[in-house]
Amino acid sequence: MSKSNSSSNAAGNKRKYDTFVEPSTTSSEWVIEGADATTYILTLLKLSHVSKDSYILIPGCGISLVPKLLYDEGYTHLYIIDIEDRSIVFQNDVFGNNKDVIIKKHDILNDVFSSGTMFDVIIDKSFMDVFLRQSYATLAWNNTIKMLKPNGVYITLSMFHKKWKRYASKKTFSEIKYGSVAIKKYSSRTRPTIASFSHPACILACILKDDNNNNKESDTVFEKSFTISTTPFSDLHSIPSHSFPNDSSMF
Repeated sequence: MSKSNSSSNAAGNKRKYDTFVEPSTTSSEWVIEGADATTYILTLLKLSHVSKDSYILIPGCGISLVPKLLYDEGYTHLYIIDIEDRSIVFQNDVFGNNKDVIIKKHDILNDVFSSGTMFDVIIDKSFMDVFLRQSYATLAWNNTIKMLKPNGVYITLSMFHKKWKRYASKKTFSEIKYGSVAIKKYSSRTRPTIASFSHPACILACILKDDNNNNKESDTVFEKSFTISTTPFSDLHSIPSHSFPNDSSMF
């Protein structure tokens, strides 16, 4: 996944979407290949008891095959967005004239969708990786998470970054499960001498708190720990903060 478009915010200032990485071939997917990512996502959806009738938002889809693979498994109510024209063209080509799936160009930094647009699940396949090293990361995160229903499920496959300790906080989520996997080598567009990353990718599965629950304890969705494809998952906040890299160690 790579981003290269620029857009203007409400104040008229220009901001540039990061162009920090690009897969070595156009058929590759950033961080985790589509089939492998879908294996994790499908298992997490089942563990969190997500119905196949649920409405799922996939922001920053890029040229990932994850949306189509999820659709083929019966998760048909998909809302796919990206800011890049080539990504929209790619997803339209993949899905053809399928009326179940909504594919739209949208800039998440320009605020959320129309009032009342909410989703049962948000699947972030490297979407926040575009923003983690930028000052707009919090805006992107807030505008995205606003669209998740109470008790909704947020799943991300992302770079291993300390900001996730803040964004995936216990103030926002009732449960945050974390697993990590080794990533293959990628070249950097802005720092071409760097051919790989020394830290793994993270996979998070989070359950959004219900603010109308009057602070009552919610039923636990996930087991205390579990394993997917040999990857152990446990509570994110059991991982020491010093284990998370800073920006300079990532790129």
